[in-house]
Amino acid sequence: MWMIAAMRRHNTTFKTKRRGARQCIERDLGTWNITRFKGAMPYNSNCHRFMKTKLLILTFALFGAFTAQANFINLTPGGWHYIDHQNNPSPALLQLLDEEGHDFISYFDTATPSGWVSQFGVLNGGTNFFTDLINSGPLSSSVVSWDFLGTPYAMRFVDVFGFNSGDPWEAVYLVTGFTQFNSNGDLPITINGHVIITDINFYGSTPNNVVPESGSTIAFMGLGLLVVSFVRRRVQ
Repeated sequence: MWMIAAMRRHNTTFKTKRRGARQCIERDLGTWNITRFKGAMPYNSNCHRFMKTKLLILTFALFGAFTAQANFINLTPGGWHYIDHQNNPSPALLQLLDEEGHDFISYFDTATPSGWVSQFGVLNGGTNFFTDLINSGPLSSSVVSWDFLGTPYAMRFVDVFGFNSGDPWEAVYLVTGFTQFNSNGDLPITINGHVIITDINFYGSTPNNVVPESGSTIAFMGLGLLVVSFVRRRVQ
């Protein structure tokens, strides 16, 4: 009996909440229907302010979902063993070199167990991007991180190179997604879990690089315009 009584109380409360929300919406819409032809909107309605706040929260949450996440993708799962491919580079490395050749990205710096190279790149490691490979012993797995917030730079590729019994291996990681280009913490990297890493190379975009037009960029801009238009229609 106590369970039935509890269910009845819950159901009554739920119906009351639904009835209150329905009356709130009907009252707001009813006022709007009366005043719409008079050129006035019921801005003083508590319900209207509540709906406006919910729409704004929804809008910020939608944009946050696109801007908060970065995808860190291993383009060479299991590693690229050069001997098995007649010493030819991987398609992932060819993509990296193609983007660098078209000036879409630039070489930043290289990390080795003895330190950062800091000679040929446009940025020095240890400032906005980091790895535990520096001053370490032999590692078959490492972590990297970066934070370019407040700067005009962005990470694009992380190229990991190493040797196993004298044979060269490589792994290429790609950074994609609608992101503010921070790593959101330490990201693990490896070649195949066994090959010792000898160097980690960082590539990204700078203010001097060409910005390629991509379908994802155009789609994101279109989505943003739709959201702004939707909110304006609902809150005005």
